[in-house]
Amino acid sequence: MATFPDDAAALTARLRECARQLADMGVAIDPELPPDALLVRLREAVLADLTRCREQVAAARRAEDALRASEARYRALFTNMTEAFALGEAIFDAAGRPVNFRFMEINDAFCGQTGLTRDVVGMPITEVLPQVESSWVERYGTVALTGEPVRFTDYNRDTDRYYDVYCYRPEPGKFAILFRDVTRERHIEEALRESEKRLKRAQEIAHLGSWELDLAANRLTWSDEVYRIFGLRPQEFSATYEAFLARIHPDDRAAVDAAYTDSVREGLDGYEIEHRVVRKDTGEIRYVQEKCRHERAADGSVIRSLGMVLDITERKQAEEALRESEARFRQLADAMPQLVWTAEPDGRVDYYNQRRQEYAGITPTERDSYEWGPVLHPDDLEATVEAWQRALATGETYQIEHRVRMASGGYRWHLSRGVPVRNAKGRIVKWYGTATDIEDVKTAQQELEQLTASLEQRVQERTAQLQAALARFEGLLESAPDGIVIVDASGVITLVNSQLERLTGYQRDDILGKPVEMLIPERFRPVHVQHRAGYMTAPRTRPMGVGLDLYLRCKDGREVPVEISLSPFTTPEGLLVMASIRDITARKQAEEEITRLNTALRRNVEQLSVTNKELEAFSYSVSHDLRAPLRGIDGFSKILLAEYSGQLDETARDYLRRVRVAAQRMGRLIDDMLNLSRIGRREMQPAPVDVSALAAEVLAELRQAEPERAVTVIIAPEMTAVGDANLLRIVLENLLGNAWKFTGGRADARIEMGTLEEAGQTVYYIRDNGAGFDMAFADKLFTPFQRLHSEEEFSGTGIGLAIVQRIIARHGGRVWAEGAEGKGATFYFTVGEMVEEAA
Repeated sequence: MATFPDDAAALTARLRECARQLADMGVAIDPELPPDALLVRLREAVLADLTRCREQVAAARRAEDALRASEARYRALFTNMTEAFALGEAIFDAAGRPVNFRFMEINDAFCGQTGLTRDVVGMPITEVLPQVESSWVERYGTVALTGEPVRFTDYNRDTDRYYDVYCYRPEPGKFAILFRDVTRERHIEEALRESEKRLKRAQEIAHLGSWELDLAANRLTWSDEVYRIFGLRPQEFSATYEAFLARIHPDDRAAVDAAYTDSVREGLDGYEIEHRVVRKDTGEIRYVQEKCRHERAADGSVIRSLGMVLDITERKQAEEALRESEARFRQLADAMPQLVWTAEPDGRVDYYNQRRQEYAGITPTERDSYEWGPVLHPDDLEATVEAWQRALATGETYQIEHRVRMASGGYRWHLSRGVPVRNAKGRIVKWYGTATDIEDVKTAQQELEQLTASLEQRVQERTAQLQAALARFEGLLESAPDGIVIVDASGVITLVNSQLERLTGYQRDDILGKPVEMLIPERFRPVHVQHRAGYMTAPRTRPMGVGLDLYLRCKDGREVPVEISLSPFTTPEGLLVMASIRDITARKQAEEEITRLNTALRRNVEQLSVTNKELEAFSYSVSHDLRAPLRGIDGFSKILLAEYSGQLDETARDYLRRVRVAAQRMGRLIDDMLNLSRIGRREMQPAPVDVSALAAEVLAELRQAEPERAVTVIIAPEMTAVGDANLLRIVLENLLGNAWKFTGGRADARIEMGTLEEAGQTVYYIRDNGAGFDMAFADKLFTPFQRLHSEEEFSGTGIGLAIVQRIIARHGGRVWAEGAEGKGATFYFTVGEMVEEAA
């Protein structure tokens, strides 16, 4: 490189400065190299750096292109996804509590499912939805704050839809929600549950149960109806084939076992058998029809048996009753003086009673091949056959008078009658007939004709009797204490008594022949016409005092409160209705006085409420004033025992220990008294309660307090109730705590909690095998301070069960107990509609 000397020095200096700057940038170039070598090295370094820069620029462009592609894919997914998605930001107050939130981004599915538009993005939710539930703000804010995701099902009342919602935190302070419409799934689940409920109901109605036997596991599964047929509860059944055989009647057990085992061994598809079972709960014997079908493996071995059990006890009883009825019929028929016979639907006679055979002298051969000729008068034979054939053709009752031959050869007149018996479809299945001797009746007809001649005279006598009866009726009508009005079917007044005249001020001539509405206040007349027309179409007796406010309009315009009874009766002239009208003015005045007294009573109740509140304040004050000296007694006694024990003899130390025990017991007694008084004033918080989970929590606390105890505990699953969870926990703490306490002396302690159905209501029970109690003192169990055991046997104050009774009463239920000394106790309780006690 050729340069001027001065320029070369300056250029060399600049090159060395460039080398030092590149060295600071991490490029290793020795600035003391000769100028030519330094220039070459600088050129190489610059070219290398330029190449690296170009590569970095290209990489950056590729990254930008990838980012744009990723963003496009995200946008396409975000826009087109069917699940609703939203990204939100929580808003916190100065204390860090979530108070609001805003959506930062939402997709189209979110807009479609919520009805919101993208205009809400960036706006506080309380401005978008002023009625937004605070639980949403708290739930989403908690996720954004803690990072703990949540998943739940939400119901929207406005759209009547269910949504499955998942919320998570993408970054601190933010939350993302993803939800989808699960209404169809919920409806399917509900339909499935309803279908299962209908199946169970159908089995219950038909007394038809189903079962399944898994031979590999020797597990037998029964439907609810099978349990009912066998009189068992699921917890009483070990669910094995052997347990099933144990419930079969001993006389049928071998046959049932053989039917099943033979069908398995001989390769049959199944079997069918009728047998008896013995119900465990009552010992009652029931008849069942059992059908079974086997499922076999490829090698032909039975792997599963499916069957049904039909309770046929009623059918068996009906068959037996039918046999007994048939026997009684034949006994009765043989004892009757009439000639009795039965016939098949085609008219073939298949039975005569003993009287018919003896009367007509019918031989066994004639009985088995019946003919009309030998038993009827020749002159009556043709008419009898025609009447019988007509009855068979039309299905009408057969009836005819004819002469029947006696065994002596003579004839007597008889009335023969045959009645068809039909089945449910209307088809004739049997004819039942009798022949009654009317020979004497025929003879009496002549005497009747003679009597007919004097009939007119007898009619006149009867007319006189009726007139006398009418006079008596009118006398009774006039002596009645109530007003009487009789109207015809069109509502026209046909008869009144004098009491009605005195009550209304009308004379009889003023109202007879007039519509009854003239006695009704004008404002009620239009509706009374409609009511009267409806009543006349279906007349019925209506007694006094049916709760209607009725008024009678008097002649001077006064309205009198009345009670009215209605009595329809039929006469030759048509339907008449008699109304008895009673003035109840005095009673109305008495009711007003009762209303006034009730108002005064309410004021007294309000005053009593104020007094109760004052007593509550007084009880708190007394408890505080009592606790202070008790703590002093207990504390100073403790100090004396701790610091002066050596200076006291054993008797003094025993006295001090007794003082402490008494002071502590007094403190517990004060606490229990306050708890008992608070129960009636505590505000109820009704909600669904998982009783099984609540019982498990209480028992876990009891085990933690006494880990050395071995107690067998059985809690039925899925027990639920609607009530105040905190109050129901107190109930379980007392009842389960008592069961735990009173089984303390048993090595095989056992506590069980479950439910049973009683008159359509769920009854909860807690059973133990502890100390128990004498049922003679059961009425004292729920009385405050009443204890059936001494303090030395079992500690306590006698308040717990009184608290239980108070809580259960507030829940609209009841509580009771059963037990025996040394054999344990069972406490039962129900939970009905919650009630609030008066203050």
